[in-house]
Amino acid sequence: MWTFDGYSECTARTDKVKYLWYYALGLTGESGELVEVLKKYYRDVKVNDLDRWLSEAETAKIVDEAGDILWYLSRLLEKVGSSLDDAADGNIKKLRKRATAGTLTEVQRTNDKAYSLPLDTEHPSKNSS
Repeated sequence: MWTFDGYSECTARTDKVKYLWYYALGLTGESGELVEVLKKYYRDVKVNDLDRWLSEAETAKIVDEAGDILWYLSRLLEKVGSSLDDAADGNIKKLRKRATAGTLTEVQRTNDKAYSLPLDTEHPSKNSS
């Protein structure tokens, strides 16, 4: 299983351009390609079949585009002196703050099952000392 840091090290070895604008444009383009898959899904789905699941091919395309997005995001964050770990950690802290303030519920409902967000735990790498 990849870690964010390990993934970022790998992306650094495949990066030939190293310009902030390149990462931003790539991130935007790849995000558009992911949204295009969803647009076509909603365009082609029948009105009475809105609950149909994405096909395996649609899911594979979304995962592929998400990987491209992750590559550009990793490179962009490194260029500005940060990392995917920093972004994820900061986002969890923001979610904790919102949950504490009452602007975010810690439970999301999916198919009538409740899943609790792990907002009360620290990042695993912060605990391993």
